[in-house]
Amino acid sequence: MPRIQSLIWLLLLLLTTLQLSAKWETLEGCRLVSSSKNDGDSFVVKHDGETYTFRLYFVDTPETGLFYPDRVEEQAEYFRANLDEMLHIGRKSKDFARQFLSGRFTVHTQWSDALGYGKRYSAILYNQKGESLIEALVSEGFARIKGFKPGSAWPGGVDSDDYGQLLERLEREAKRDKEGAWRKGGGMASESDEKAKPAPYDRTNTESPVETLGDDLIDLNQANEIELAELPGIGPAYAKGIVENRPFFHVDDVVRVHGIGPTTLERLRPLAKVTLPSSFQNTARFYLQDPQRWSNSEVQLRVAGLTVTEAEAPDGFSLFKAETGSAEIDGGLLPLYLPESRIQNALAYFERSNESVMLSVYFFEYADEWVAVLRQN
Repeated sequence: MPRIQSLIWLLLLLLTTLQLSAKWETLEGCRLVSSSKNDGDSFVVKHDGETYTFRLYFVDTPETGLFYPDRVEEQAEYFRANLDEMLHIGRKSKDFARQFLSGRFTVHTQWSDALGYGKRYSAILYNQKGESLIEALVSEGFARIKGFKPGSAWPGGVDSDDYGQLLERLEREAKRDKEGAWRKGGGMASESDEKAKPAPYDRTNTESPVETLGDDLIDLNQANEIELAELPGIGPAYAKGIVENRPFFHVDDVVRVHGIGPTTLERLRPLAKVTLPSSFQNTARFYLQDPQRWSNSEVQLRVAGLTVTEAEAPDGFSLFKAETGSAEIDGGLLPLYLPESRIQNALAYFERSNESVMLSVYFFEYADEWVAVLRQN
């Protein structure tokens, strides 16, 4: 046993020595590659015809989606914010980094493994003005001080511990000036706007949100033919057509009825509403009817089938088109990200079964569309 322990200590010493002796390599004239893997602290970069993925030393920016909800909660606790505010700051930090790295920039790396899915290397990035992205993110309140530290002196001979103290000073200044995530509301609203904020949705209430528009509106999915016939430009014939073409997912869908055109639709809009039948609950159509109501929350999604896509996805995930509803009800399509560890089981289920399945997913806006990601456990 003592001999084995000695060998282990020797290996650890060797690894530490290799890390400390690692030399910095400088890549000049780098370009940012458009990729879903890019966020505020990770980037796909092209240099001399080769493509690499780099992860910044020292800092961690908020996530842009609920792919890793536990991490978002941890970030929210650090900044004393909520999940909505963290995702908002995550998107802002991504935009900030993209603009900061516009044109050509410089990468310093020791080619040390930054872990995560795929091959990523820890690095320092400077823009074409010679400014550090690490320092800029902390100064703007877009990043917390957390992550890998280099195993040797910073390029130029600066001790990594001294550099960490510089970042702590920049963070104190960002807190003092209420920059970025340190601002009340995560930079989403000023303190004076707080009173003007609408009350949050009660997500436990599954009644259609359009009910709040008023009881005097005629529901195209629930009104009888006599009530529908009283609407301007409808009459008995079109009222019968409306009943036969139900359900509608939006007031605009009434133009499916033969004879109802844009002019009649404009007259109907201020007088009509749509409430989805309860059978459409837990479908894409249900959540997309009022997505803000369910934004950044865990919901139940009834999935009837999956279609593989070739679209790029964040590391560790693949993107599918989820057919929602059941054999009797077409609930519409929703982009669904599945963790790689769950893909085979999910596909195998739909190969052997025609029954829909209820999945616990996180629903949020990502890459300018509403998506879901399967809860990992």
